[in-house]
Amino acid sequence: MCGKSLLNEYLFSFICDEMRLQELGNIEKWQQSLCNLISFMLRDGMPIEELELTNLYEENRQPRNAE
Repeated sequence: MCGKSLLNEYLFSFICDEMRLQELGNIEKWQQSLCNLISFMLRDGMPIEELELTNLYEENRQPRNAE
């Protein structure tokens, strides 16, 4: 969702500002989408093997940023 970056204070502020510019209906749809993604991850686990990463650093970094 946030790409390769950690969710830091700057990125969090940016996301909050973007949400303020949207209509409530759009934000509710985003919330539902995020709930669906989190539910999938909790039920089926993180599909990290599909990324075919080649080193341990990347295997740790990707799920951390996704979470």
